[in-house]
Amino acid sequence: MPVPGAPGIQLALVGNEGMLPASPVLRATVCPFNCKVQGPGRAFRLRRHALRFQVFDGTGVHDMLNRYVDVRQAQLAQQAVCMNCHSVLQRMARWLLTTRDRAHAPELFLTHDVLASMLGVRRESVSRMASVLARQGLISYRHGYILLLDEAALEALSCPCYQADLRSHAQIMGALAQG
Repeated sequence: MPVPGAPGIQLALVGNEGMLPASPVLRATVCPFNCKVQGPGRAFRLRRHALRFQVFDGTGVHDMLNRYVDVRQAQLAQQAVCMNCHSVLQRMARWLLTTRDRAHAPELFLTHDVLASMLGVRRESVSRMASVLARQGLISYRHGYILLLDEAALEALSCPCYQADLRSHAQIMGALAQG
């Protein structure tokens, strides 16, 4: 359970490809996470009983959501590796690309505080890394707004975890499309 007043760290980004929390799919009654919508767009909230009705009615939704839970677990494990093995600059490039993928746009509405939470670092570290990326012509930014200018260069700079996340999603969810 989160400790009241303790700083949080962002563990996952979810777009229209998924859902949070996974607890209803796993038949758990309590979710230990806080979920927050951070960008423009729509987010839908379903009551637990309504989701359970859909998940366990035999339509195949349960299999799809179980696979998505597998994807989330793979990405969380990758996140743990990433946080301990890669530089802040590499991780920032990864999170910018991941956010772009979830938002389906190169325009990101993120503050440095949100990025700091995503990366598990202080805001000052985000400001330094944003300056580095801007000087290299990869991004442009102002308060609460980041525009990805050179996505291919960001991918080259990103740690291998970005590609690993894409592969795990394609392998796990792709198996659903095949079978």
